[in-house]
Amino acid sequence: MKKIIYVTLLLMIFSISIGASAGVTSVPPHNTIDYYEVSGMPNIRGSFLSNPEFEKGETRVIEVNLANKGVIQALRINVVPQDPPDIELAQNEMEKEKMRTVAQGVKAELGSSTDYIEVRPETSVYTLKALKPGMILEHPLRYTIDIDNNAPAGNYSLNLAVSYSYQSQVRTVTNNEILRDVAENPYVSYYKNASTSITFPVEIKESPNFEITDSRGNISADEGSIINITYKNIGENVAEDASVKLVVMDPLEMEHSIATLGDVKPDETVTASFEFSTGRDVIPKNYSISSSVKYFDDEGIQYSNVLSSKVEVLPSDKWMSLSTLALLIIMLLIIYLIGDTVKNKRNNKGV
Repeated sequence: MKKIIYVTLLLMIFSISIGASAGVTSVPPHNTIDYYEVSGMPNIRGSFLSNPEFEKGETRVIEVNLANKGVIQALRINVVPQDPPDIELAQNEMEKEKMRTVAQGVKAELGSSTDYIEVRPETSVYTLKALKPGMILEHPLRYTIDIDNNAPAGNYSLNLAVSYSYQSQVRTVTNNEILRDVAENPYVSYYKNASTSITFPVEIKESPNFEITDSRGNISADEGSIINITYKNIGENVAEDASVKLVVMDPLEMEHSIATLGDVKPDETVTASFEFSTGRDVIPKNYSISSSVKYFDDEGIQYSNVLSSKVEVLPSDKWMSLSTLALLIIMLLIIYLIGDTVKNKRNNKGV
């Protein structure tokens, strides 16, 4: 019966050793001894392997590497073993204590300090079985980053939250009856949870950036009209020799789709005029038009993001289109034929 109790106790001890958290700081169980007291733990460092400069609207895969710089800082003898078997047990305990600098069950989650930078959720978390001291990842962690189109230029940071567990203590089982059952591994390990945050500074570069602030004018079906679209440079740099190109879909038509804006300074607005036309049979409603600004900066030719606006097509001011007139004539003809048929039937009955 006593043996069963001891075995049960042993299983409980090993159960605790596997799943113990940072809260296990009380005196270890009976029937064990702690020959050595060791200090030291994993020290996780991170390195940013990619270019830390980003463009507005850019999507890029960045790489991060992890290294464990943990070292054993001190070792103190708690109990001096007296006989050869105990000396061997103590030496083995000391060897096992060296495992306390191994980070186990590592989780590395990358986040951003601003809404202008998004780490795609499907790539934001990595897990590692273990990270040993002096070890560098053979394959760096890869995260996909999206930069907002309208992100202000400046310095930002990416934050890597790293959590792990490590062996905080090893004790040697001393109870003889328990030792008979665990002779091959008479040690109990305890674990603590730990975490660290690694910050990577990044920069969003200054550049021109455009938005549409106004669009005026409308189009009447089967008539031409001028639409005025106002563009504003909301970026930090001058857009030199800028021009804008419009793309329209049927049924909208335009003779010239490119307009010159010139040099556009930050916060400056420039209005471009475009002549639109459409067929008589167009459906009156709002239609989308897309435009992109081409400009020059220190790195050469650049293009803005695609900018969208709407233009309203109104019904034709003319009394009636040809197709509508033809449809009306057909309807009148059908009515006449029906009336004539009915009239003939009545006349035939009266004969």
